[in-house]
Amino acid sequence: MQTPDWITLTLFFIIMIGIGLNAYRRVKGTNDFYVAGGGLPWWLAGISHHVSGYSGVVFTGYAALAYATGFNLYVWWALNVTIACLLGAWLIVPRWARLRDALQVQSPTEYLKIRYDVKTQQVIAWLGVLLKLLDTAGKYAAIGVLFYGFTGIPVIYGVLISGVVAMIYVTVGGLWADTMNDFFQFLVGIAAGIIMFFVVQSQLGDIGTNYLDMWDRLPAGNSDWFNGQYSPLFFASFAFVCFLSYNGGTWNLASRFIASPDGKQARRAMILSASLYLVWPLILFAPMWAAPLLIPDVPADQQTQIYSMLTLKYLPLISKKVKRANGETPLWMARTVTFTFTLCTIVLALNQEHFGGIIGLIVVWFGGLIGPASIPMVLGLLPFYKHCGPKIAITSMLIGLAVFAGTKLFVTAPSMALSVGGPVFCSLVFFTLAAIAARKNPVKPEVDALMHKLSRDGGN
Repeated sequence: MQTPDWITLTLFFIIMIGIGLNAYRRVKGTNDFYVAGGGLPWWLAGISHHVSGYSGVVFTGYAALAYATGFNLYVWWALNVTIACLLGAWLIVPRWARLRDALQVQSPTEYLKIRYDVKTQQVIAWLGVLLKLLDTAGKYAAIGVLFYGFTGIPVIYGVLISGVVAMIYVTVGGLWADTMNDFFQFLVGIAAGIIMFFVVQSQLGDIGTNYLDMWDRLPAGNSDWFNGQYSPLFFASFAFVCFLSYNGGTWNLASRFIASPDGKQARRAMILSASLYLVWPLILFAPMWAAPLLIPDVPADQQTQIYSMLTLKYLPLISKKVKRANGETPLWMARTVTFTFTLCTIVLALNQEHFGGIIGLIVVWFGGLIGPASIPMVLGLLPFYKHCGPKIAITSMLIGLAVFAGTKLFVTAPSMALSVGGPVFCSLVFFTLAAIAARKNPVKPEVDALMHKLSRDGGN
């Protein structure tokens, strides 16, 4: 990197911290800190939801998959997320906004005390903390790899720098800082992605091809919708993981909708996010799909750096990405919890190799555990499952966790479909069958009242 690159990178981080300090003035209490006072505009919520699903993982772990396996990445990830978001826009998302209006909640786990009981709330909350640590740690690790690719600085320092910057702006500015920084990153990412798209297109022209015609010249299977372990079975298993995660199983994504003024605004936000997932990855990943023609024979252990290689080879200046966190009560405590959580994710990110690297953290561990942990929380918003009480909720989670542990302990080299889909499928089947079997059981009056309030905006 040259002096202009370092200046650009430094300014990027300074702006992010500046946005956090500016958001600080908006935060008068925990309601502002966690849910932006219920006044988050739909366009900001939608863009933030979209950007929060990316982070540095897209430019490292997913870039490696795009290079090695091709177009199937769009199918099992972006297309799956698009479908999940569109379904959630009608089934789930408006209920999060109505939940804040009905119960004045500040986090997605607060309603579980009424919906089930305190014990179930605590189980889901602690499991959710573990999941968020894994998710965010994987994203900090990815940023560390990006740093190394651009600068040659060891991964540990990239993790620490990005983690500390995020710790500062999220701790002082809460959700306002998080979403505003997401918007800033969105603008930078769009500009950089479009520039990269056309620069790589010009390079492809020099070798006599373009994005539409290059597929026959890429390695076998790279143009297929499914390739290797990223099979139709994996697509199907990951589909429900996406539905749960992007519709609130990942807490910071739920917070975007809880912070929306009403259900209609939340739905508009989710449709915007879905539209971006449908279109933008086709542009963003195109250079990575073309990379085998421009930078052939990159060793497998270096493929997470392929986007950095493309950038340093073809662009004069660079851009970057960073991420987030979540927590609980008086404002000083909210900031303390957020600070501590971010510190823990940094420690986990520094030890990501013990979890199978970036893809291991994000897809296998997080993907495998998010399903069982999210089913009672996300599906518990729907009237069909209102007969599922605390015992059913906890049992469904235990079944999924047992299946996940079983694949890790007793199955030699389990497939991605089994590792990710097995736990969520077993939890879902039990939770659904239990809901049917319990149809004649009485429902607590407060749960019935809650379902009524969540059925439409202004329900009472």
